[in-house]
Amino acid sequence: MPAVSVSQRRLMGVALSIKRGHTPASYSPQAAKIAGEMSEAELEKFAGKEKRMKMKNVSTEIKESAHEEKETIRRYTKRRTHIKRAAKAARGETRLRLKADADKFTEIIKDEKEHLDEFSDMYYGITGTGI
Repeated sequence: MPAVSVSQRRLMGVALSIKRGHTPASYSPQAAKIAGEMSEAELEKFAGKEKRMKMKNVSTEIKESAHEEKETIRRYTKRRTHIKRAAKAARGETRLRLKADADKFTEIIKDEKEHLDEFSDMYYGITGTGI
C-alpha cells in the first residue's frame, strides 16, 4: 500500500534508507524506530509512488470506443424499429419471422449496452468523471 501523503512517503523513504544502511539511525529517531518494526518490502511499498497511466490518452480512447458503441446501439435500435413496423403490417409466417428478427436485435442491443457500461466503468475508474 503506497503512502497516503508526501510526508509519509518521505518518512518511509528515510526509514528504508536507514534499514539498508545508507543513512545513520541518528538522522531520524522516528524513522529508525519504523525501520526496526517494518520489513524492507513493506517500507518499499510505502515509500514508492503509485504508477498512474496518462489520463488524456486513455480517456480519449475510451471516449472514442464508447461513442462507437453508442452509434452501434443507435443503428440497431433504428433497424429494430423498422422491423417491428414491418411485422405489424405483415401476416402469417412473415410476421413471425420479422418478430424473431426484432427479438434478435433486442438481444444485440442489450449486449451493446453492456459493453457501453463497461467503457463507462473503465472511464469512471480512471478519471472519476463521466463520459
